[in-house]
Amino acid sequence: MKELITTERSDLFDVNMIIVIRTDISGNASREAIRSAFEKAVNAHEILNTRIILENGSAYYTDGASAQSLEFTEKTQAEIIADEEKRRFRLENGEYLRAFCMRHTEKGFSMLFCMHHLGGDGKSLIYFIGSFMEALSGKEPAYTQMVRLDPPVSRLLISHYNKKWKKERRVFDFDDLDKAYESYWNTHKTFVEEITFSAEQTADMLRSCKENEVRLTSYITAVMLKNSDGLCSVAYAADGRLDRNRAMGNQATGLSVDHRYKSGQSVWENAKTIHRMMHKKLDDPASKWFVLNFLAGFDPSLLDAMDLEAVGTYTSKTSRSLAKLMGYGEKKRDLSITNLTRLDIPDEYGGYHIENASFIPPVVSNGKNIVGIVTANGRMTVTLHTHEGTLSLAALLEGI
Repeated sequence: MKELITTERSDLFDVNMIIVIRTDISGNASREAIRSAFEKAVNAHEILNTRIILENGSAYYTDGASAQSLEFTEKTQAEIIADEEKRRFRLENGEYLRAFCMRHTEKGFSMLFCMHHLGGDGKSLIYFIGSFMEALSGKEPAYTQMVRLDPPVSRLLISHYNKKWKKERRVFDFDDLDKAYESYWNTHKTFVEEITFSAEQTADMLRSCKENEVRLTSYITAVMLKNSDGLCSVAYAADGRLDRNRAMGNQATGLSVDHRYKSGQSVWENAKTIHRMMHKKLDDPASKWFVLNFLAGFDPSLLDAMDLEAVGTYTSKTSRSLAKLMGYGEKKRDLSITNLTRLDIPDEYGGYHIENASFIPPVVSNGKNIVGIVTANGRMTVTLHTHEGTLSLAALLEGI
């Protein structure tokens, strides 16, 4: 197997590509049972048994031995994330996923799954967790082949940039990525805040959203923009699974809306405006797939240069211009929101129960304040992941 990496190519040299999901699980499981379940889940997903190779600037998934890991630890979630975001995934060796078992007692344990975006999107990690839970309960998880998005390429400004890049073109390798990680994470640190709403609070929110004919994501966006000044740019990740497959692979797309909160209107009126803008783009294929179509047409080495430009380890006239265009410079998205909605897997697995979950998306290079939302066991958890550490999630959610 040798499959060209296209739409997700810009993720390869981005130093902020770690997706994190924590699940709090009740039920008595031995270390041996947890490790066995993890290994069975890894074997059940094709993409976790591949590796990535580079050839003349192009990158490919190819067959390879699995390099996923599981560690039992006394570290806190914050300590793990602080350590792991600085440690490059060895994609060339097939490393996409690192799991950590925390707070392991006779009554239960927590699993923290840290995955590189090239191993899949947030939904992919949920489906992996489902496989892990099935294996833990004694069932054999179903095997899934990797699935990736392959929308048609739109040329737009692409030919212009590719033509300019030909004069400056340089091919990068994993050593360049090592240097970028070392340079960037020596001077950066991220911060994570988390708030969980009770099942009753979550149900009330969903009921109010239904009554006002808006989605929960639009409502939360409006609440977060309530105290903002001026026009704000908000990016959203959206599930691109047209066939509702449950395979691992990067099948997410993205869109953005610009909204200036109208203080003379209610939160719900602002939410309705955001809702209309979001769904206008989601319902239009050209808008829904715009970003992926746009990125897929570039010379892949130019996308690498753009990522390295963002961390300051490489610069050229063309990559600097593209980085600015894509928001990899000083002007980043004000908010980036991903709502995984309700966990698309059961809560109960034999004697084991998922009590709660938390989703922490990566602080991508063109985003400042990254919000993750997931609902498990009826309870919604919201996280804020940022480099600055100056925003307060409680303040952002004030009024809910």
